Amino acid sequence: MSTLFIFLFVLLTVLTILLRYKKLSLLVSSTALLSFILIGNGFFPAYLLYSLQRYKEPSIDWKKNNTLIVLGSGISKTPNSHTIKPHPLSFSRLTVTALLYRRCKMNTPSCHILISGGDPLGAGVSEAATYRDTLLSLGIDPIDIQLESRSKNTFQNAKFTSALLNKRPVEQVLLVTSALTLKRALLYFSYFGIHPVPVPSDFITISFSTLPRAYNLVVSDFAVHEFIGIIRFYIYNFFSWNEQLAHSQNQQ
Repeated sequence: MSTLFIFLFVLLTVLTILLRYKKLSLLVSSTALLSFILIGNGFFPAYLLYSLQRYKEPSIDWKKNNTLIVLGSGISKTPNSHTIKPHPLSFSRLTVTALLYRRCKMNTPSCHILISGGDPLGAGVSEAATYRDTLLSLGIDPIDIQLESRSKNTFQNAKFTSALLNKRPVEQVLLVTSALTLKRALLYFSYFGIHPVPVPSDFITISFSTLPRAYNLVVSDFAVHEFIGIIRFYIYNFFSWNEQLAHSQNQQ
């Protein structure tokens, strides 16, 4: 998104030059250059990440009944074999979930893992099923794993997961996902009456540099995407579109 913003300003600069709007072209080109520098050197994405990732590893007081929710973050195909594996960005979530599960089992026998993620890319297998295979390889008891394989975005993660949680009593719910996405995910879950303990599985850090770096541009796009999702939620709420989406999903 940030890269697109800069690209549009570059195009606008070329257009104003061709139309011989000298003052406007100078203003637009200066804005494009300044944006590129602030984003590329890490200042802008660092500010966004600070607002999104203000979470710490929680001190968990295990209850008699605990459920760990794991949000999907994509899948990938192994080259030449077409084997489906979890996306590289998901392994921190799976590792943290396995560690929490073992800690939970040391305190109480009632520990469940609910994996949420459908097949938005049409790969023929859901994120939830793919992640389950990885957790099983880490020694998780299959009887403690439940799948939610319908969701194709974070809003649906919250919707379909909350429906499953409401079918049985759960004393404590923990949400395991990347710190970058926690703020938006918690907002969506709260809409459906679920208020889980946030568990950040990983954090993105920025490397400041004098010269702009492509890495900072990519991270900025990720962060802007999260803020757009949060703003969109409130806009949809104002027009009651979230309610319509929730109702339409109920019919699926």
